[in-house]
Amino acid sequence: MPTTPIGELRGISQGAVVALSRAGIVTAEDLQSSDIEQVAYLVDSDDIAQILLTEAGRVIRLANPKKRKSTPKNKATAEHAAESPDDADATQPPSPPERTLLIETLGLLTQAAGDVLSAKPNLALAQRLRTLELLFDIGCEQTEAIASLLIGAVGERTAAIPPDEVAPRFGADVATLLDECSMVLGVPMTPTGNSQSAYQKTVASVSAAARAVCAAHATASILVVIELAQREGSEVWRRFPGGREITLWYFRAMRDALAADQKVPFSYELDQAVDALEQIQSPAAA
Repeated sequence: MPTTPIGELRGISQGAVVALSRAGIVTAEDLQSSDIEQVAYLVDSDDIAQILLTEAGRVIRLANPKKRKSTPKNKATAEHAAESPDDADATQPPSPPERTLLIETLGLLTQAAGDVLSAKPNLALAQRLRTLELLFDIGCEQTEAIASLLIGAVGERTAAIPPDEVAPRFGADVATLLDECSMVLGVPMTPTGNSQSAYQKTVASVSAAARAVCAAHATASILVVIELAQREGSEVWRRFPGGREITLWYFRAMRDALAADQKVPFSYELDQAVDALEQIQSPAAA
């Protein structure tokens, strides 16, 4: 089985390479099999440890595509696989040039915060890697993977990539999918605080790929917030301009709209994540 030196992982510093190597962690496979607490101790950061472990898993999956092509997770998928043996090529992982594009996309985003969670790029990267991990688990296509990484990084002013550069650099399909995701993620606020029925119709009108990417993105975002809350407690809500109530309203509205499609991936995970988020109390008044 091929191995990847840890020095080739995206986002890893030379200091982290040295610290991990001294502990006998010299490949991505070594890193993936390591305990996160040990890695966090060695690199002196919980966030960086999570990023490196996620990146190691991603690299291993790309290097071992047959291993990632696992047994279908449900009966419908199994039946489809049995009925369509000639379609096997369509489910293959990206070819080497496409993998390069995916890795270059990730490398570009390591330098871009572009995320509501924090001004710290590490948190934005952790959220994107978590989203990518969820999508890989269902065997996503390259287009969905790249679009998930570009969410929050495309914009007119402060983002890393101007909107008019998306199609030339990443392809028309990515640009279209990203536009659809923007429609889903842009939940409109109403005077009553309830999401508009027009928004629910918008979510229903986008492609299944867009709903899957947005569900994974929302789930990953909440999971990062929950992990932050384990260290910061209720103070985590101060990271959000709208505080606890607006943040919960946003994720509930998206969850409810996506739940209308019973086939959307991660609907259960998103529902559970929102429930967990609701358990974090508001910060005490100053």
